[in-house]
Amino acid sequence: MAPGFALLRETAPLIPNGASVVARTEPSDPTAETYFHRFAVALLPGRRVLPAALYGSPMPPEIWRDAEYLVLIGGTPAKPPGLLLLQTSEGSLWRRGPP
Repeated sequence: MAPGFALLRETAPLIPNGASVVARTEPSDPTAETYFHRFAVALLPGRRVLPAALYGSPMPPEIWRDAEYLVLIGGTPAKPPGLLLLQTSEGSLWRRGPP
């Protein structure tokens, strides 16, 4: 959990207030994504944090797929989900949709 927590803290200055964001894991882990959603709510005040999972169960992609920002904890995705803004050993931050 600590690497994802650290990544969320590091992304905070790069995600503007009012923006929507989702925290996901690569590979997907609904239990971990539940925790990262909670961490994101606490660490990203002023942003609209959308859940990828709640209570260990994945949420339908319709809930979070339109998030402007994606915090991806873990590995690098095979297909880039947007514009890469930050890459660390813990994961990455992506700006999705039109820049």
